[in-house]
Amino acid sequence: MMDDLDGKGKLTKTCRGVSGAAALARSTVNPGISIIAEQADWRPSGDDLLRRGDVDIVYAFPLRAAIASLDRDAIAKAIESTQDKTPVGKGPTHLYREP
Repeated sequence: MMDDLDGKGKLTKTCRGVSGAAALARSTVNPGISIIAEQADWRPSGDDLLRRGDVDIVYAFPLRAAIASLDRDAIAKAIESTQDKTPVGKGPTHLYREP
């Protein structure tokens, strides 16, 4: 999900609009459904989507990258960072698996 869908400033605030519509539909159909969003930029943790969008779960790309590196310290740091950045009541984050 991204807030500037076309990257040119013409389709902005799409994050709130799309996820808000999904959250509204979820609340009427099945409140137990979780909304998962994939951030457009894989570098950040996705915590901005958890705060600004009406989503429950995001992909933990920094944690995935740390695991792929097999660096123990990087993995521990990524786990701690992910936990610190995940707002209360949101998450868990989801790890992306390459096909």
